[in-house]
Amino acid sequence: MLIHSLQVKNYKSHRDTGPIDLCSGFNVVIGQNNSGKTALLEAISFGPLVEHPYVGVEQPRGHVLDPHCAVCLDLEIEVSEFRTHLLSQAQDIIVPAPTGALGAQAIEWFESLFASQKFCFNLVRRANGWSSPRYPSLERLSNPANTLIIRPAPDKQTFDFAGQRGSAQVGDENLYHLAATFLTQSVYVFRAERLNVGTSRAQSTMVLKPDASNLAAALWTLQGRNPAKFRRLEQNLRKVFPSLYGVSAAPSSINNDMVDIRLWSADQANEREDLAFNLSDCGTGVGQVLAILFVVLTFDTPRTIVIDEPNSFLHPGAVKKLISILKDNDQHQYIISTHSPDVIGSSDPATLHLIQWTPSGSNVKKIDRQEFGTTRLALLEVGAALSDVFGADAILWVEGPTEERCFPKIIERFKIDVPAGTTVLAVRNVGDLEGGRPSARSLWAIYNRLSGATALTPPAIAFSLDRETRNQTEMDDLKKESKGLVRFIPRRTYENYLLNPNAIAAMLNSELPTFQSNPLEYDCVSAWISEHGSEKKYFKNVTPIASNQPDWVCTVDAPKLLQALVSELSGAKEEYNKIRHSIALTDWILANAPDDLSGLADYLREIFDSKKSASSPAAS
Repeated sequence: MLIHSLQVKNYKSHRDTGPIDLCSGFNVVIGQNNSGKTALLEAISFGPLVEHPYVGVEQPRGHVLDPHCAVCLDLEIEVSEFRTHLLSQAQDIIVPAPTGALGAQAIEWFESLFASQKFCFNLVRRANGWSSPRYPSLERLSNPANTLIIRPAPDKQTFDFAGQRGSAQVGDENLYHLAATFLTQSVYVFRAERLNVGTSRAQSTMVLKPDASNLAAALWTLQGRNPAKFRRLEQNLRKVFPSLYGVSAAPSSINNDMVDIRLWSADQANEREDLAFNLSDCGTGVGQVLAILFVVLTFDTPRTIVIDEPNSFLHPGAVKKLISILKDNDQHQYIISTHSPDVIGSSDPATLHLIQWTPSGSNVKKIDRQEFGTTRLALLEVGAALSDVFGADAILWVEGPTEERCFPKIIERFKIDVPAGTTVLAVRNVGDLEGGRPSARSLWAIYNRLSGATALTPPAIAFSLDRETRNQTEMDDLKKESKGLVRFIPRRTYENYLLNPNAIAAMLNSELPTFQSNPLEYDCVSAWISEHGSEKKYFKNVTPIASNQPDWVCTVDAPKLLQALVSELSGAKEEYNKIRHSIALTDWILANAPDDLSGLADYLREIFDSKKSASSPAAS
């Protein structure tokens, strides 16, 4: 069975989703918390549909709501499975038929319907039941003139002719209703809640109920009927939960009419039944995974498996292992809601839909696979991953990991007003490098591709880059080309704000073993800078400046200077770690000499203030 499309109307936050295309394999629905993902999955859980009409800001106060919700589905069912389903039902099949199909001819005609491979139905689900917008509900029943009553034979292997109802009329047939029954038995929905499935009534069954309430009996049957498949289930369970060595199902010690699921925390070969425990004593995710694996491994024909936020009941590593197992069983259709980039990345979905909350309700947008792939590749080019940006509302891209860690500290210390949901993210690597440093122009070209891709990538507030030795014309050209997004910090590099001799001495004495046993005085650092700070090697492509001049701290190659300082003062025993030691210097300066970073704080404040001004109603 395969759900080709889904449309939800007038339910909770969904006014009308429009048709949502689904495929075999993985279909992922993403969105932030409270965006409408769970409401969408509720609509296809096929339990009782409670009327919960949409209410939106565009509706005036006192507006009379349409009380009726609807779920529309395009459904494809394997013909052989549907025939088996019809034979198993204890009810007549009422079907429109052409003229002259009576008695044996009626059965011959009815059996001919199963000569193809698939049946397709359009179904509508409402609170009061199922209907089909198409008559007849099965397209191949064209030009019906008569209504037949077909009944499963007592042997449940063939059909019997049970009469006719005269001329065919809309409303006579029930084939679509039997298709809906098949649908509800073929869709499994797993939510982030504890499943009370550790015990069930003892019975022989290989068919798991949609709510998994008979899981214990189903595992008990599988264990005895197909030990090899049971062992495969057990092995896959351990892939997801390495601490679980096995699973078994056996009659309950309290009531022989019941079956318990037992899990083993040690190898069963140890014969230590005292180390086994009931499924009800496990965490939330184990029952879900057991039920999912049972469906995946025991049904050779496609089923639809819906998993709501697997990352909320499974560790990220466990989620990836589970998805890997599901991908090995790609005959099934999987519909997964998530806000986790790990789920998106590991599943490589056939369809990806983004749900966003707006004042007018939830908005469902299909993300093209090619766009999604382009987004991931572009992020890789700047050294980022989808997990870095997913869920953010806006991004301040910065030169590297040092700024990524330190800028938020400066923002907090100086109480800079930052738009909610803003992430500071480093550009760690670029294919096109200029002298070992990122090319601002190539960064902007990559961002242009990202911004034109999908809503998965939040908008950039700015690209904050080191000034380096770029001249004013170069910087102005890039600012103009990027419409102000590319910015350059006031000094050559971020490290130029960290050249405080007291801070450097304190960092060396606390961070490096050489100086922990023989602490440096502030004067030693200050003297070394006075003696070497004006050397030409620290002023590549610019005119050297004396270390006692005001412009020196803005122009000197601070990273190179700090590397040389640490090496020489330690006798070449230590080296400057750009990330770790720059963070330590930042922490010291913020605590003891915050004025040294006030110029950088003003620069960041101006970036965020200009963003707020650009997005204000007056600006638009």
